[in-house]
This record gives sequence, C-alpha cells and structure tokens, in this order.
Amino acid sequence: MGVHDDRSQSKQQLRQYFLQRRQQLTIENWIHRSHQVCKNLRSMPEFQQARCILAFKSFRQEPDLSPLYNSDRPDRALTKRWGFSRCVGHELMWHYYQPGFTWTSGAYGIREPSPDWPMVDLSEVDLILVPAIACDHSGGRLGYGGGFYDRFLSRSELQNVATIGIIFAFAYCDHLPLQAWDQTLSFICTDLNWYARSLT
Repeated sequence: MGVHDDRSQSKQQLRQYFLQRRQQLTIENWIHRSHQVCKNLRSMPEFQQARCILAFKSFRQEPDLSPLYNSDRPDRALTKRWGFSRCVGHELMWHYYQPGFTWTSGAYGIREPSPDWPMVDLSEVDLILVPAIACDHSGGRLGYGGGFYDRFLSRSELQNVATIGIIFAFAYCDHLPLQAWDQTLSFICTDLNWYARSLT
C-alpha cells in the first residue's frame, strides 16, 4: 500500500506498472489471491445484503470472482442474481447470468454474455463490483482508459448504488491522478482486506 504516491506520474505509466505487477503473478498465487478477495467480499455487509450484483469476468489476471457466482452450494447461488456486461459500441449492456450459460468472446478478447441472455433491469441492481488496474484511498480508480465504467457509473439511476473496486493489495495506492469525469468508488476490496472510501 502506498507504493505510488506521485500524482505527477501519468495514468499510462501507472497502468503499465500495475499491469506488469499483476501479470507477473504465478497461476497458483493468482488463484490464492483471488480466493482471498472472494472471502473478503463475502464478509462485507454490502455484499451479504445485495440481491442483484453486477460483476465481471477476469481478464488479464484480474481477480477471479467465479467462486462467488459459480457456487457449488445451490442455497448460496440462489440468494443473488448476477449480471455481466457486453460491450456495444462505447457502452456496456448488462445481462443476467445463470450457470450453464455459454459465454462469447468480445471485441477486446474479454469473455462476455451472448446477446440472447436476459437483460438486467438496472432498477434492481444494489451492488456493482468494478474491475480496476489500481485504486486509491479516496475511491479513485485507474481503468484501462476506454471510459466504459466511468460512463456507466455516471448514470443517474445508479447514483445510490454501492460500488466496490476489486484489486489485489499491491494495487491499492495512496493517490492516483484523476480527472473530473472519473467516477469514485464506495469501497475497495483486496486480497488482504476491504476498505471504505476515505473522505479526508
């Protein structure tokens, strides 16, 4: 934590640094850290109370959240509805997931829902798990640069929905360089712990 506290560094420099750190993880370490992320998420009241959660498929060694939505315990799996995004132009379209559904490969090589999956009713969403390259103490998020999540999270119907940035602990920073359009997150969850956004 606090590896980078230099706001003079560009977003692109930070992206390269943290992506390299993430991709240097061994498969065993990535799996272990991902399981710890899932364990910490399960301990959060926001996750426990949520009934409709928007999530993401792991890409480029992002934390793997599949143990949460592919539960081998039907009683646990049935307590929540899960939504996943599909890139359409410059926007994210969200579809409900059910075990057994077939994923497709999107324009960026990301596994995403088939267009025929049922569409998510955004009014039902009460938690959003947000992928990130890095996050900071104030809820700032470093993404891949396409602005997909910033545009999505700025929607008026989502302003009261809790958001959790999902990263490994080495990507939790003191400060990231942010622009006015960057959407801040409510919480950060890592393989070591979870944190509420600092307001100071």
